[in-house]
Amino acid sequence: MNGCSHRFCLPAVVVLVIGGLLVAGCTDTASYGKEADWSGVWIDTSVDHGALRLTQAGDRVTGTYIYGESRGTMEGTVSGNGAILTGTWRQEDSKGSFELTMSVDRQEFAGWWTEIEDTDESLQYPWTGYRAPPVSWTGTWLDDTKDSGEMILTQKGRTVSGTFSYENTNTGTVHGTISNDGYVFTGTWACDGDEGPFELTVDDTQSRFTGWWMHDELSETRFSWNGVRREEYVL
Repeated sequence: MNGCSHRFCLPAVVVLVIGGLLVAGCTDTASYGKEADWSGVWIDTSVDHGALRLTQAGDRVTGTYIYGESRGTMEGTVSGNGAILTGTWRQEDSKGSFELTMSVDRQEFAGWWTEIEDTDESLQYPWTGYRAPPVSWTGTWLDDTKDSGEMILTQKGRTVSGTFSYENTNTGTVHGTISNDGYVFTGTWACDGDEGPFELTVDDTQSRFTGWWMHDELSETRFSWNGVRREEYVL
């Protein structure tokens, strides 16, 4: 009887262990699915100037992207515990499909995109990237208007201050705060006794900004203020 009991006890223990592993595996899978959220800004590493801004609701993901000088929209659904995103992209008269897979640490993705008409896998182009770090305005920015100089900024928390040169001769100061997400910088400029408001918005790649400035608070005319970050800055 004792021998018989031992023979039946061993399979019972094995079943319990295997059952525990299966339950644990299911729990891990569920956790992975909840954590694999595509929402946020991603820096595109497959092109010199690129980024994706995505929003996930359930298993559906929508967003916009910058790919070099092109702009477009994208939408898709997630699978594979939320880590695989497949869908379509559109820009002007072009459209296509894509598939992106998020890394286990949720910080990178790798995949491909192709024209919607292409069926040959050799025509699939790599699409890779990583989650954008918090926005930082610190650094040197070059005004994209000819001979307009540069702006050197320092960010501390949500406060940004710095200096700028205009037409490579006049110099002034800027001081202000950034929005909650960090992408919008508003404040006051001052130069040679004059001062006025401004608002600058950096794009999702954090390498270019567009905006405006005015002569004073009572002015109704806004002048363009656009610039690019020095190339040595790397996210």
